[in-house]
This record gives sequence, C-alpha cells and structure tokens, in this order.
Amino acid sequence: MFKKSSEMKPDIENSHFDLGCAYAHIGRYSEALYEFQKALSIDPRHFEIYGRIGHVYLEIGMFGEAIDNLKRALVKDQGDIMARYNLGIAFQKVNRSSESHAQFEKVIEHYSTLTRVKERYAEGHFYIGRCYFFQQRYDRAIDHLKKAVEYDTDDIDFHYSFGMLYSDGDAFAALAEALIAGGDKKAARDTIRKALDLEPQNERFLVVQRSIETA
Repeated sequence: MFKKSSEMKPDIENSHFDLGCAYAHIGRYSEALYEFQKALSIDPRHFEIYGRIGHVYLEIGMFGEAIDNLKRALVKDQGDIMARYNLGIAFQKVNRSSESHAQFEKVIEHYSTLTRVKERYAEGHFYIGRCYFFQQRYDRAIDHLKKAVEYDTDDIDFHYSFGMLYSDGDAFAALAEALIAGGDKKAARDTIRKALDLEPQNERFLVVQRSIETA
C-alpha cells in the first residue's frame, strides 16, 4: 500500500517516508535508506527522517553515521524517543559509555512517567527493561521485562511505541538475555524457548539460545 502511494504521489515526502519505515521494520535496509533519502530531498525540514536514517545505519553496523543522524534528529526534537534510544545503543557500540548511559537514563525517565499513569503498560516496561539491560543493571532489567511479558495480551503480537517496534518473541528473548546476564541459566533457557515457539526461525533468538547453552 505504501509503495502504491509513493508511485501515485511521488512528490509527497510522507509517501516515501512511510514506505521507508515499512522497509526498515522488515529489515530491507537499502530500500529503506533509498526512500528516506528521497523523502529528505523533497522536504529537508522533515527532521524525523534523520532519526529513521540513524536507526537503519545502526542496524547495518555503520555506527558513526548512525550517531551523526540520530544527534541531528534530537537537535530539532528533544522528545524523539526512538532517536534517543537508538543513540544510546549506538554510543554503546563505540564504547562511549557515559554518553550511552545518559541517553538511556532519559528514555527510562520518559517511560517511567508513563508507567505511573498508564496501568499495565507493557511497552513502557519493555523499553525501560532494555535500557537497564544495556546499562548492565540486570536486576532492574529483569523486573521490568517480566512486567512487559506479564502485561502483554493475546490480542497483540507486535508492539509499536514512539516509532519503535517489537514482537512478543522479542520480549521473551530480551528477558532471556537479562536472565542469563543475571546468572539464572534455567529461567533463561525456559524463556528463550517461549520466544522460539513464536518465531522458530528467528536468527537472533537462536543466537541467544546458543549463548545460554554455552554459558
């Protein structure tokens, strides 16, 4: 549908932006970058695009380019949670620990405010848990990721929050990673099996399972 829209309205940047987002979510990163660059050429003031470009560069391992684009997104919008979360990961990838920690703290603060007013907010607890995991605060990560799993419902298989997407399987895998980091190998093994029951061919989940078995 987004591809058809971009073909029908090639001069509208949002048509290319939406198509780029769709490509990025399913891992077709070169196509995503092409559409984002096209959108940006139509409207250079659409600064949200820089955050999306940064996310794609992060996924393909071009961390310097990711940092440059994510920082540019945040200059124009300090409330871009997706850009801030991904910037924290990008800083971590290049061993800029204090800068990474600062970004994760702001993401935690944002979602913590929301979890206080929104009951059983699975998405909030998921991203708080991931931030704590990246900060190596594993007990807190486990607590929040357990809530993300507990508060999930059978009606929702994919969770979308501030431009970020994760699946039920991702939630189990993230919890398994935190559990093994926290030293609970048995619980981690049981949890990654739940992720693989949902997505048996997911390579990332299989990597987590292998890391548990060799720990």
